[in-house]
Amino acid sequence: MKISSKKVVSYILGALKSAGITDVVLTPGSRNAPFSISIANDSFFNVFSIVDERSAAFFAMGLSQQSKRPTVLICTSGTALLNYAPAIAEAYYQRIPLLVISADRPEEWIDRGEGQSIRQNNVFQNYSDYSACLFADEKEASMQNREIIQKTFQYLLSNNGPVHLNVPFQEPLYELIDCEELPSFQFETKEKAIDVLKEVNESLEIIQQAERIMVLVGQHVYEYFSKELEQFNQLQQVVVLTETHANVNIENAFPCIDRLIMGLGGNAQQTLAPDVLITVGTNIISRKIKAILRKAKPKHIQVGLNEKKMDTFDCLELQCNLTPQEFYNSLKEIESKSEWKNNLLSIQENQIKQVEAWLPSAPFSDLTVFYSLLKAIPNGMDVQMGNSSVVRYIQLFNQNKKLTYFGNRGVAGIDGSTSTAIGAAWKTRKPTLLISGDLSFHYDSNAFWNNYLSSELKVIVINNGGGGIFRIIDGSKDTEHLEQFFETSHSSKSIKGIADLYSLNYFCAANNDELNEALPLFFNQSHVSVLEIFTPKEDNPKALDAFFQHTQKI
Repeated sequence: MKISSKKVVSYILGALKSAGITDVVLTPGSRNAPFSISIANDSFFNVFSIVDERSAAFFAMGLSQQSKRPTVLICTSGTALLNYAPAIAEAYYQRIPLLVISADRPEEWIDRGEGQSIRQNNVFQNYSDYSACLFADEKEASMQNREIIQKTFQYLLSNNGPVHLNVPFQEPLYELIDCEELPSFQFETKEKAIDVLKEVNESLEIIQQAERIMVLVGQHVYEYFSKELEQFNQLQQVVVLTETHANVNIENAFPCIDRLIMGLGGNAQQTLAPDVLITVGTNIISRKIKAILRKAKPKHIQVGLNEKKMDTFDCLELQCNLTPQEFYNSLKEIESKSEWKNNLLSIQENQIKQVEAWLPSAPFSDLTVFYSLLKAIPNGMDVQMGNSSVVRYIQLFNQNKKLTYFGNRGVAGIDGSTSTAIGAAWKTRKPTLLISGDLSFHYDSNAFWNNYLSSELKVIVINNGGGGIFRIIDGSKDTEHLEQFFETSHSSKSIKGIADLYSLNYFCAANNDELNEALPLFFNQSHVSVLEIFTPKEDNPKALDAFFQHTQKI
């Protein structure tokens, strides 16, 4: 096999093979040629070549989102690396493993007018679990480089999150040698022994005294733990609130948090405030539940194995270093105390009856579009949720247990939802649906500029003429600058031009009849397809207000 003459390349390829890491996303350039050529010559690797670095990084994150294994990103020097930043930050807060390898010029040539050279070392130090830089002088520092690579990979394999390795190269860059065997590495993969009883004892003391225990499940990377949580939820003093991207479906839970809170009206704080809060997962979407909990200041127990501290509600009491399965299994002996759950279940049941009776006759809007879409999505699909209004509308309706939901809620930007969905769909080859807003779709339209579009991918774009979220949140909806600086109404009336550019099947709808006609045709396509749904931006907030009013009717 022909590989680069650079010794560090053989070290890094050997480390990748020793760790069993196969997925590599390359972005084109010259300084990273030693990697590109060497990896392309080795059939061990699944190699992806994507031009746009920002899109490539989110694509890589989509691969790791599904594989739960590290994906490698390799770029040339200069601003190429900075374009990875949005996805690196998202992966950091979503706890998705990525290995970023950036080629660089030798340190002595930085800040001396060399082209494509910036200060790359530690550029992601605020958004990575570990950063390191190799030595360009391979003769003098060969063993030091090997030790740095060993340490970098150990961090990568021991944590869920991004790691950055900066690799300066001296020229020549394209020189190859024959390589019969790559260096091998050994990494510590044994899990630390955890004393479950010790970890849970303090939590038990707090939980046993509580009259109201709220379990809040946000985005997480854990295996299925619904069985253990369902058993804990048998207690009458326990209420379980789940967000859509938690993918936890149990009986007698509360999957539509904002719907529940709005239905309680002015009594929400008093009715929902718990004595103890137990959280699993990372980021929480609902601003309403955050406000209630920050005011209530319950005793907060964060559950998760090797999780970073996340004091979202400004009342974190304990971190319990266990998997959710281990934690909830240890709570079997707690006895029921109050009727808190039953009262809330009665309210939720009434809410569902009221909105289900009203929705079929509601005027066409973003709200009714999501109501129709969520009933029409074929079972078994992965649903990739766009940010801002999309993910919030989806959370107003009960989850379909036969769908799996994902979303970039680590940082919650709109910049890479499409690229992430495309990477995820390619990795799984499962039927995958991305639901996106129009601004997000335009922003990330380069996501289709690659050769890795799964025929199982479908995209629905809600075109409400701008950032619809700003018409439904307090503050921005009342400003005279709404359209220009918040909603950013755009001149492009349709995304059809983008669909045509990338040879995507295109469908559109602008009312209920057209939507009901388009949906079966759209879902039956055997090629990447886009359905654009035009909604009236002035009517959308009115429909949402009416929805919440109906949740309050007794």
